[in-house]
This record gives sequence, structure tokens and C-alpha cells, in this order.
Amino acid sequence: MTCYILFAQKGQKRIYYITAFFLFVLSLFSKVTAISFPLVLLLLEYHLSNKIDKSSLVRSIPFVIMSVVVLSLAFITNESGPPPAPTENVPYLQNLGLFFYAFVFYVAKVFMPFGLLARYSVDIGQYLWQMILNLAVFTVVAALIYLAYRRKPSALTFGIVFSILTLAPTLPFHFSGQPYADRYMYLPLTGLLFIPAMMLAPLLSETPETNLKKRFSLWLPLLLIAVLLGAQTWRLSGVWHDSLSLWTYVIGKDPKNATACLNRGEAFGATGQTDKALADLAQAARFNPRDPNIYNNLGTIYFGQAQYEKAMGEYDRALSLNPFYCLGYINRGVLWGRLGQFEKAVKDFSTTLALDNRAYLAYYYRGLAFKKLNEIGLAIKDLEAAYRLSPTEQVRGQIELLKQMKTQLPQ
Repeated sequence: MTCYILFAQKGQKRIYYITAFFLFVLSLFSKVTAISFPLVLLLLEYHLSNKIDKSSLVRSIPFVIMSVVVLSLAFITNESGPPPAPTENVPYLQNLGLFFYAFVFYVAKVFMPFGLLARYSVDIGQYLWQMILNLAVFTVVAALIYLAYRRKPSALTFGIVFSILTLAPTLPFHFSGQPYADRYMYLPLTGLLFIPAMMLAPLLSETPETNLKKRFSLWLPLLLIAVLLGAQTWRLSGVWHDSLSLWTYVIGKDPKNATACLNRGEAFGATGQTDKALADLAQAARFNPRDPNIYNNLGTIYFGQAQYEKAMGEYDRALSLNPFYCLGYINRGVLWGRLGQFEKAVKDFSTTLALDNRAYLAYYYRGLAFKKLNEIGLAIKDLEAAYRLSPTEQVRGQIELLKQMKTQLPQ
């Protein structure tokens, strides 16, 4: 964006335009949400010259084409299988409300950065007080924006539209996954802060009327804000010590957060604290009974306790909620193998590979299942596929062992 501004202000030197395009391509390769940048360029054109003419549109064409190409490639090369069904039990009308709530949420967090969490609840209907508070903050901010517009209409228009354009790729137009998060606001925040920056800039300019008292009156509160935010950042950095500390903090602030309960339960399970893991997963299932990850984790815990019947029931439940859940098929296939039913194990691993042909574990475990079924050729083929995806010594050793076994078989 800086290069494009230089291009617009330095007599349209092409080197700045070419550099802007090159850097834009790099940004697309970094994160697909950069697709909104061509619209930002048109906003820049309007802000700098108060118009968008034919030449402005022509200059934006290469950026638009690149955005479309990369967005298309993002969908084409997505190898994670079909998109999972939404795991949060959110009614459609509430989902629509989530779209508008996101704007209020972000504006409130900008001016009152408290209660920051690694993951926020999707079911906003259970937090009526928070919705009312955010609405009150939004009303006050809207009034301040109106007053600011009377002084700096150009800056206000640019700042607000810039924030909306850069935030748009992450807004929950139709809920799937995480609808809003603090990190989504990092770049859009630049647009909002552009407004007060332009209003305060005259106080920092080197002009005769700008005296030391005015400059001090500006720098002192800014320094105080920086110190307070720095202290808050230092305090919160301790929360991210490990998974248990992180999700325990989130649950302490938001006890009904199903994702936090699920993740802490998984962390407890990984550290062998199965009783605590089961309690957290039960809470997660209570708040969000449609998430297959919960029942998959329950199945894994029961599997580790040799309660195979319970484990099978949990895996079946996870797959009934999401028939495209690859990890559920893999874990159930491993359980079938433990029970000695290798044909059923092969079927589950084959289903996984039909959904995701780069699932390393599915190739590896299906190869081992074929080995148990004395299908040595098929076992070698699968293990070689697994080795191409993840060349480990364990897989290589299995391949060499199977090849030795094959040479010993009667022709």
C-alpha cells in the first residue's frame, strides 16, 4: 500500500506500481484474506484524488485478476476433504445476528481491550449482558464518529471503509468455524486509528502555534496508554504458557465456552489426567452436543483404558454427526484392528483416503491391516505411499520387512 501511495504521488513512476504488485502477490501467498486489497487500492485512489476514474479502474485490474486466481487456487488445492458441517448448534437467525454482533464486538475491543480470549463463544445468545454493554459502547463510539466527521470527513470515510474492507474476508456471512477473533482485527485496526491520528496530527506538527504545552498534553496520555497496554500484554503472555494454562484461563472467564472445555480436556488426556479430561469433555458435550471432536476424544480416552465397547460407541457417534470426519474413521479403524477385525479396519481407512488422499495415517494403518490379512503386495503399496508423504525410519523398516516376507512366499 505504501508503494502504491508513492506511485500515485511521485508522478506515477512505474517502479512503485510494479513493486506494489509484487509485494501484493507475496501477501496473497502468505494469507488469502489479502484478496480485499484491490478494493483498498480504489479507496486510496478516491482518498488521494477525490475520484475514481477509468484509469484508476484499469490500474486495479492486475490486482483483481491475481486475487481471483489465488482465491480459486485456494479452493482447488484444498486437500482437507469436504468442508465439515458446522459444529456449533447456532440457529440461523442467531447466525445472522452474529454477523452484526461482530462489528460491535471489534469496535468495543478496540476501545476497551479487556476480557481478551484465545477463543470466544459462538452462542452469543447466552451472554445478554455483554451484548447490551457492547451496544452501549457502540452507541457512544458512533456519536464520537459523528462529531469527528464534522471535522475530518475525508479521514473518517477512509478509516471506516478501510477497516470494513480489510475485515470483510473474516466476517461471518454464513457461520462455519471461528466467526470472530482478536487477530482478525490487527490490520483493520489501522483504519480506525487512522481517524484519531489525522485529528491529532496538527498537535505534533512543527508550526509556530504548536507550543510545548500542547505537545506535552498529547504525549503524556499516549505514553500512559502505552504503559497500561504494555502491562496488560505482559500479564496475558503468562496465560499462553501451555495448553492447560491457556484454556483454564478461557474457562475461568467464559465457563460456557465449549471449545475451551474440549481443548482443555484434550490437554488433560495428553498428560494422563483422564478423570479431568472426561469431566471437561462432558461439559463440552453439554454446551455443544454437535461437535464430533468431543466424542472422538472421548473414544480415544476409552480406547486407552481398554474400554473398547465405549470407545466404539463414541467413534460411531462422532461419525454420525459428521460423515466426512477423517480422524474419526482413522481412530475407529485402529480400534477395529485392535479387536482383530482387519477387514472392517481396511474399510474405514479406505473411506478416509476417499475423503483425503494425502492422509498419511490412513495409508500407514491400512498397510499394517493388509499385512495382517497376508495381502503383502497391497501392504507394501500402502506403506510406500505413507513413506512418500512422511519418510520416517519406522515406515521404511516396515517396507523392508514386508519385502523380505514377499521374497519368502511361494511363487
